[in-house]
Amino acid sequence: MKIHYLRKIFLVLFLDLLAYSSIIPLLPFLFLESNFFLSDYSSTQKVLYLSLLYAVYPLFQTLAAPLWSKIADKIGRKSMLQIAFLGNLAGYLISSLGIYYGQWKFLILGNAIAGCLGVNLSTINALISDFTEGVKRRRYFGLVNLVLGLAFAVGPFLSSHLIPKVPHIETVALVVFLLAAMVAIINLMIVSSIKQPLPVCVEPLKEALDLKGIKKEAFYPLLLIFLTTFGWYIFIKTFQVFLISSGLYSPKKVLQLVAFYGVSTVIAQAAFVTQFYKKFNYQWGLGLSLIGLASSMGLFVLQPKFMGAYIPIVAIAFFQSMISPHLLGFFSRNHSPEIHGKMMSAHLGIVSLAKIMAPAISGLIMTLSPKISLMTGAAVILAAFLMLPLLFKNQVSQELKIKI
Repeated sequence: MKIHYLRKIFLVLFLDLLAYSSIIPLLPFLFLESNFFLSDYSSTQKVLYLSLLYAVYPLFQTLAAPLWSKIADKIGRKSMLQIAFLGNLAGYLISSLGIYYGQWKFLILGNAIAGCLGVNLSTINALISDFTEGVKRRRYFGLVNLVLGLAFAVGPFLSSHLIPKVPHIETVALVVFLLAAMVAIINLMIVSSIKQPLPVCVEPLKEALDLKGIKKEAFYPLLLIFLTTFGWYIFIKTFQVFLISSGLYSPKKVLQLVAFYGVSTVIAQAAFVTQFYKKFNYQWGLGLSLIGLASSMGLFVLQPKFMGAYIPIVAIAFFQSMISPHLLGFFSRNHSPEIHGKMMSAHLGIVSLAKIMAPAISGLIMTLSPKISLMTGAAVILAAFLMLPLLFKNQVSQELKIKI
């Protein structure tokens, strides 16, 4: 029965990420390439408004946390997912109106509403944690990363094939937003079809957000999670602007490059990552992943031509695939079961903070140069690598090995 639920949960996750990945690569072109939005503004101002749009969703997601703290433990995870996809539906429809009427502020409003109700990914992660344990839990968290890569392979690929067939980028965006709204309706139907109620929160979120019970040993893991998320989000919020500003990349080529990243992530997750972590303990695995990701990001900045972008993208996908599930696995296993909910909420809070700060910081730096912003992201990942000795200072390497 649990496998039946997990199949539906992963289907919902894929469709949700497919809609998101089809839309997000189009936004820089709406703001920077065409004169559809902000036609009277300078390129610097356009970059700042694009960064504001990127930051709205995680900001309102964090601001809405107190509300969820009061109701999350009462209504159960099924109702939370239904509310989240209603938020997605409203956000996509409002954003569609913004494109139809040429009002960029509607995109801000749509993202704000979706962010206030945006508990879909955190709820899905919690469900995976509820339905799995031990080795299986790590494998299923790895599957989340694989689904993410698959969605980012298919979504941008589909959007890129719409561009030659539709005369204007804003028309492409309108079609994709409306299709995303249909996906949100499908997800609502799938979640509603689950007859047995999904588990409620074991621990009230309000109590979980009280970090007083968290041990001091959690400081360095949380700092590592913040740095890796912050550096990674600076990179992904900047790289399209960097490609556009280079003048070498048409919208279709950029979307194809994003799709290629998704394909590379799927291959890396399915073929290499599990074998890699059979041979390396957490310390060596995270160390190689972080230094590899920082180096690949730097190589991406230095590549001069279009074909040269594919090599660093493969490396970036490989090393990022190694970091995500196993960093979460390390974090979730290094505390007592009594404070599991508290620690996972701390993890969610740290990730949300990084997602809010990254667009704001990258937007300011991009006013100087997108290249500097990309290098800043690489430098933050390098800083995460340099703090690993502090993280593992009191760990015995033999105890940290994963046997998948």
